[in-house]
Amino acid sequence: MSSRNRYLSASEREDASMIFKMLTHLKLQIEQGESSVSRLIQMGENLLRDIPGFKLDYLVIVNPVTLDPVSHPDQPLRILCAGYLKDTRLIDNIGVNDEI
Repeated sequence: MSSRNRYLSASEREDASMIFKMLTHLKLQIEQGESSVSRLIQMGENLLRDIPGFKLDYLVIVNPVTLDPVSHPDQPLRILCAGYLKDTRLIDNIGVNDEI
């Protein structure tokens, strides 16, 4: 658990866990053949809207080495997310088809 979680209440920690659930959902969508990066980003943003008090900073899908945005999720990649839950900045990421 991140040290930043100490700034969150128990219910806020539960809400914050939705970020990793969203990342896992997007990874599964890619593994099941979703080929549109823009659709994936939209799916993720829609899921994050359900978190009370959460303000998205960024949600991007990038090359795991260069961190350049990818245009198709048919390669190794990482999904990166950052935002604020009240005053606490939360960041998380997940790899897809990568070894990093």
